[in-house]
Amino acid sequence: MKSYKKYLFFWIFIVILIGINFEIQYNDILSNDPQRKALDDEFSTYKDRNPSLSTTNNYDNIEAIFNEKLNDYNSHGYFPHIYEPSLQATYMALYILDTLGRLDQIDQTRIINYIMSHYNASAHIFMDKYAYRYLDTDIDLAYFPWNSILEVNCYAILSLDLLGRLDLDLIDIQESIDFIWSCYNPVTSGFIGQPYDVNLAEFFKISLMDITYYAVTTLDLLMNHDWTSNLQERNDLIAYINGLQITTSSREYEVGGFTNNEYTDFNHFDDMFGPIGDPNLFSAYYCLKTLEIFGSNALDTINIENFKSYLSYLYQTGNYFIIAYWATYNPMDLAATGIGVELSELIGYININRSEAINFILDNRNTDGGWSNTVHYNSLYDRSTHELIDTFQVIRSLKNLGEIPRLTEAIRNKIASYLGTFYQNKGYSLISNDYIFLNHINSIVNSFNLYGRTFELDILEIYDSLLDALYTEGPFGEFNDFRAYTHNDGRVWGFRSCPIEYCNMGFHNHITNLDVGTGHKANFMALDSMLKILKLDDFALELNLNQIIQSVINSQFLDEGYDNFGLFYSSEFYSWHTIPSWFRDKNIYFEYSFYSIKILELLSNYLGLGPITDLAFNKGALYNNILNNTVETSTSIHFDPGYTNDIEIILENTYYMVYILKALNLYALNNQKIKNYLLQNIDYSNIKNIYYIYKISEILNLDFSFDLTMTQNLVQEIYSEDLNEFFLTTNKQTIAHEAFLWVCDMAKNDELKFNCNYRESLLLGDLNTITVSFQNIICDDFGPNIDVRLESTQLGTLTLDKQVGNLYQVSFMVPVDPIYFPLVEGIIKVYNGLSVIGEVPISIQTIYELNSTYIIQETREIINFEVNMSYMSFLGPTPTCDSNISAEVLKNNTFSDTLNFYRQDFAEFSTYTLDYEFVEENVYDFNIIMIDEYHPSGLQLFTSTVNTSQVPKDPPSEPDPVPDPNLDPTPDPDPDPDPSPDEPWLGYMVIGLLVGVIVSIGGVIGIWIFFKWIKKKWNKWRKKGRSPKDYGILIQNKISIDKGIHDIEEIAETLFDD
Repeated sequence: MKSYKKYLFFWIFIVILIGINFEIQYNDILSNDPQRKALDDEFSTYKDRNPSLSTTNNYDNIEAIFNEKLNDYNSHGYFPHIYEPSLQATYMALYILDTLGRLDQIDQTRIINYIMSHYNASAHIFMDKYAYRYLDTDIDLAYFPWNSILEVNCYAILSLDLLGRLDLDLIDIQESIDFIWSCYNPVTSGFIGQPYDVNLAEFFKISLMDITYYAVTTLDLLMNHDWTSNLQERNDLIAYINGLQITTSSREYEVGGFTNNEYTDFNHFDDMFGPIGDPNLFSAYYCLKTLEIFGSNALDTINIENFKSYLSYLYQTGNYFIIAYWATYNPMDLAATGIGVELSELIGYININRSEAINFILDNRNTDGGWSNTVHYNSLYDRSTHELIDTFQVIRSLKNLGEIPRLTEAIRNKIASYLGTFYQNKGYSLISNDYIFLNHINSIVNSFNLYGRTFELDILEIYDSLLDALYTEGPFGEFNDFRAYTHNDGRVWGFRSCPIEYCNMGFHNHITNLDVGTGHKANFMALDSMLKILKLDDFALELNLNQIIQSVINSQFLDEGYDNFGLFYSSEFYSWHTIPSWFRDKNIYFEYSFYSIKILELLSNYLGLGPITDLAFNKGALYNNILNNTVETSTSIHFDPGYTNDIEIILENTYYMVYILKALNLYALNNQKIKNYLLQNIDYSNIKNIYYIYKISEILNLDFSFDLTMTQNLVQEIYSEDLNEFFLTTNKQTIAHEAFLWVCDMAKNDELKFNCNYRESLLLGDLNTITVSFQNIICDDFGPNIDVRLESTQLGTLTLDKQVGNLYQVSFMVPVDPIYFPLVEGIIKVYNGLSVIGEVPISIQTIYELNSTYIIQETREIINFEVNMSYMSFLGPTPTCDSNISAEVLKNNTFSDTLNFYRQDFAEFSTYTLDYEFVEENVYDFNIIMIDEYHPSGLQLFTSTVNTSQVPKDPPSEPDPVPDPNLDPTPDPDPDPDPSPDEPWLGYMVIGLLVGVIVSIGGVIGIWIFFKWIKKKWNKWRKKGRSPKDYGILIQNKISIDKGIHDIEEIAETLFDD
């Protein structure tokens, strides 16, 4: 029995040992397989990437935006524009909804969060972009009403009150009261737009009645209508308001009216329509409604009869009011009528038809449900805007007049629905989304054009909307610029609420946007859009395009002695001779010159006028101004726009600088210094930053290396799935419609970066696998229509199959054929449909082993050559059938003859023999050359030199093989050579077969022994009365897989000896 035990133990040990060795060898094969390593590396690249930031990839997000644009246009007839929300607009919308009983229809929590996002808890004040624009005010240029810091805080507080959240959980009420009082003007009374300080600019210290009205309204709310602690200020305010009433004037229609401030030359209600002047009904409203808060006694302090006379001049025969006596070009009659009726009732003026006036208001809602700016507009301007302030002022008057019950449920629902067009990403905006910025249209048109989808747009309607933005009436003949926005109701001159997208004249310390309501930027956006939709030909029939070129040339600022000499105005308007030079200089920014040059290029190319350098503008003045504002250090170069340190604005202007200099053929800057500046200022959280670095790199061929993972993640992070738009930065505060074009531009035009893995050198007849992935600055997936092909004159066209992610793969064999030697070349091409969107060359070095040995035997009479040769490829050794060997014979260094070897082919090799007889004693040189398909010009195998006078008469008994010094220093004469050490699989196959045989034999013997022992033990145990269950338990208790070899021997002894 012990012999059985030892025999079984021996085979168990052998099987375990061989199995361990085979596993080690197999793992070693995998670890050293270059193809497997390449695949592992490629997949680990995808595995280690940052997790997806969106439910879809960037390609899908771009496609979603395209589809949403088309859906929006089909639903609305326009591309909805997302405007900057404001606390003023949000308050007005909430007021309207509350008055209509529709406040419960909105997400109040979202609105509260929007309001509180502008609250500075340490300073206890609210600030939105409009409040910052107020701080940027340059009174020499413009003043934009209703958005001072104080008014913005009042809007926020009044909004919280409407939402029932004016509590200490959100704001410190006493701190808010103190802030409002800090804005009180102790010198003149009244309130200013920010905390009063004697060091403020003089215009900032002017008390204004619109500010005062909202300050008093909000204080009355916060102080629970108790003014006993501020009686002196109350009395001073009453006196201040009385002082604003006009008592005498050469113009009778002004007497009794009110101004908005003490300074008649500061008409801050002058807006984009032109000056409406004081007195006007707005000023009167703020004055009288403020007095109303202080009680009827306060109202009695004014000259009521004079005010009634003033109202009589504004009341028209059609039973409506106009805003000011001489504002007939835009009477703002709807809001003015509500205010006029309200003030008439307040002071007891009865010489109006109240009922008809209310009917005038109710009967003139616009088709969307709200109210527009006016009904009786001057046809010269062909406009009637609708802004949120129009509906707000009408609803406010109707509420104060007790006329809201006349609005039916259907009308209220319509108005509430109309307010939805003002809702913009968390808050409400001053104008509705149907006023389309030309920048937005241009972004959409160019994006569709880049993707070859222009045909999907409604070309005719877009062209008509662009024509609607053209302003033809004005001082400069037929062409007077495009407006920066368009609307399907016709041309619009401007907005009285001064939305920040179009009203940006100031210092730009806080708000860097330079867009204005008209000018060369809008002109370029319109012309470029027409060009892309193939409608510039039609426009050329409408207007002489040379007029636009001349308009640009006329707008170059050439008044010497000013900082902006040589640059261009935003519009030809500033060339008007009545505008002083200092005012022109203040209104010039470098951006305007960029769009001026773009227009000149576009139209010069279209009209065939040649390069823009042939046009009659002062190129030297422009060039010198650019150089004067170019900042160059020892390491970097950038352009200083002169009004901001914002990095994105600097990058944008640096691109403008490079573009203009190249357009003028005057670019001579140090590219490396510009690249250094880009490297120092790249920001992967801002898409505008990335885009302008990309554009600078593109135009200068800088080969800038972006972190593609970070740029792709940025685009995913700033994408809004709700809005189908891109935010400007990762803080997701501002929607940038231009970002769609930026992303499309980079996605389409950035070259693909390839990652190709394949064996760059291999034996003929061997297999190769090419694994390819590709990406660019935006995308690592390019949609379902992508085909990846290997195109090669040798291999033909091979299609790579898509694997996981953006991985493509193909495997192929390189045949044993001379056409594949010494290189296999091709191009990996990526097709999107029929278009090639990227390509990368590949080159594979092919090799074959020429195994060669030779034997030379020589005497004084004869020399014998014998050569043994074979090709070694991946398939094994083969004879050299199509080759020849010849010997060039030289006698005493003089060519004598060329002799061919005799070849005999075998299964795996070929032999070549040659016998040469010496006819005389000489020094013979033999040059042995092989010619085959791989070496058609010949390959020298070896040489031999014989001096027959020194050769013995008898040949050596055992000639030794002479190695070929050129081919193989250690030749193998074996005609059946061993497998190459680089190809271990044959050896492993042999080992595997041996293992299989040994395991099979051992298994059979082991099973035979095991069953024989079982039978014996079964009979023995049955005699002892044991059950099979006892046997199983015994085995289970005796055998443990974790025991070592020594334990196995002990177990075997226990089992067999039991």
